[in-house]
Formats: sequence, C-alpha cells, structure tokens
Amino acid sequence: ALRQRPVQRAMIQTPQEVLTQPSSPAMPLELAVIRSNCEAIVQAALTRWPNLKTSDIADMANHRLPPENIQAVFRPNSKTSDPLNSFPMLSAIVQYFDFLLMLVPADRRSRASQAMSSYIRHLANMLTFDHFSEHVVAEYHLQFHARRLVDMRRTGSYECWQKIDWSLYLRAVIQ
Repeated sequence: ALRQRPVQRAMIQTPQEVLTQPSSPAMPLELAVIRSNCEAIVQAALTRWPNLKTSDIADMANHRLPPENIQAVFRPNSKTSDPLNSFPMLSAIVQYFDFLLMLVPADRRSRASQAMSSYIRHLANMLTFDHFSEHVVAEYHLQFHARRLVDMRRTGSYECWQKIDWSLYLRAVIQ
C-alpha cells in the first residue's frame, strides 16, 4: 500500500478564496479560468464526485495535492463494471485527469486530453506489454506525477503529461 503524504496547504485554501485572490501577471492560465468560473467548476466537480472536499478541489486546482493522495480522493466505484476498477491507481488517475480537464480552457482542452490519454496508455503498456508489477508502475507514476506538478505550476500547461521520462522508465526496468 502506498503511504499518503500530508497535504501541503495550497496557497488558495478553498474555491471561494480563488475569487478573492489578487491578479498576477504570472498567474497560470488555468488559475485565471478557475477564478472566472469558480462556482461552476466547484459545482460540476461536486456533482460528479460528491465526496470531494473543497480543500481537495483547491489543492488539485493549484497542483499541490501530493500524488500519493490521489487514490484517497478518487476511489474506484465498485458499483460499476469499469475495467479500470481492477487497477485502482489508473482509475484514480483517469478521474484526476477528468477533474483537471474541467480547468482547461476549451481551446486547449483537446491537446491536454491527448497528452493525458497518452500518459494513461503509457502506464497501461507498462502493466500489460512490459509486464511491470503494479508496485513498479505506481512508483514510476508517483515520481513522474511529482515532476508534472512542478511543470503545471510553472507553465500552466497540461501537455507535459505526454512526454515519457526515460530516466524514470529505465529505473523501473532495472528494478
């Protein structure tokens, strides 16, 4: 089982605070979108995932939720026959990506979605074709995800999910 790290509180603690944050020229685009559509985003997220906490929404929107905590936030729905339920980590990542796509402006959503889909395929290939254990793939993902959080905070872009981190991949091969 993966250990959860305590959440470092995001600069924006609740979705309501997003609306009151001062403007910044360096503010990533998705934060500007969140500010302008805060209530709609929160309502859509809570409709889709009623157990989400507003603090988790804010942490995810600010790319501050530790990768280890994603599975606790997005648990597989045992009432559905979703094939991803047999891989809880992948199920949680898909739901996390669905949440992130709510933040992306419409004109950038297709490219972001393609990048995220590419990453999911990469993880699925590691599990099926490369025959890595779920533990190895989880460790790869945690490290990769932590790096992408930095990228997303720095650039505001979600296309960083598409690139394969070959140094992390080779470490997984060696394990």
